[in-house]
Amino acid sequence: MKTFKALILLPLYTLHFELVAQQSHFERYEENQAHEQQLIEELARKFQILQENSMHDGKKLRGTHAKGTCAEGSLEVYDVKEPSYRKGLFAEAARYPVRLRFANGASTINPDFEPDARSISVSVDLGDGSKQDFSMNNGPVFPIGSLGQFNFLLDVGFVKAKAYKDALADGMSEKEAASSAKKASLVYLAKHPSWLPAFARMMKLGEELKNQEVLSYRNIKYWSGSAFKYGEHQAAKFALTPCSHDIGGKPDLKDPDYLQKDLINAVSTLREPICFEFQVQLLDEENMRKKGLFRSKKLA
Repeated sequence: MKTFKALILLPLYTLHFELVAQQSHFERYEENQAHEQQLIEELARKFQILQENSMHDGKKLRGTHAKGTCAEGSLEVYDVKEPSYRKGLFAEAARYPVRLRFANGASTINPDFEPDARSISVSVDLGDGSKQDFSMNNGPVFPIGSLGQFNFLLDVGFVKAKAYKDALADGMSEKEAASSAKKASLVYLAKHPSWLPAFARMMKLGEELKNQEVLSYRNIKYWSGSAFKYGEHQAAKFALTPCSHDIGGKPDLKDPDYLQKDLINAVSTLREPICFEFQVQLLDEENMRKKGLFRSKKLA
């Protein structure tokens, strides 16, 4: 694993993002799923529905990771000696401006003390009019394993949301509506037994990710959700590791916005900039083959 350093600096500001569906294929390690383009289009359509129906205080929200705080900073790439790591923006020593967004995973605005995924999005300005974006969560394994699983997970959520809304319209209390929505989702799952193992795995990994004790966005590690093409003949995962786990005291965990306030206060008052190490982990193809974890054909 190779480490690069990223510094988060002043000032804070607001960013707005739009969902963009993209498709990439790296034939050395990746095989197209059946009906992949259709699954991509369906997923984009469902996120559009989420965004159209997500409101808070009269304002539309993102389809996911709705609550967040932004910052500016820089990514400093040191002189990389190993040729296998000298790819893309890591090809040579340089400093790049970056924009960052720390966020919770939910598509609704919830108190920070509620269990949830935590994430960071990094947009690197390459200086030629182009950008390199990274998105990471606070878990080494992304809970959702495929496009099909992602679509099914959203389908279950839509069934549950509709049942909850219908129950409230029928005069049920919020507690009764929540119970009715849960029953509706279980009925839907029972009608799709082939998805149950994948759904159970998603729920298990999701709970592990959401139930971490998070005192600050500044002192937890973030990982990319999957591997990405790295140069022409390699794949890699990325991570951000805090340079220090000391956040200078414990925040008020009863404050519904304690994660947001901690970040704003730290950026505004700390003498030292907030620091993360940017890490690149190349896929170890030979080791994976030995363990029977690598199924694709080796290309010349």
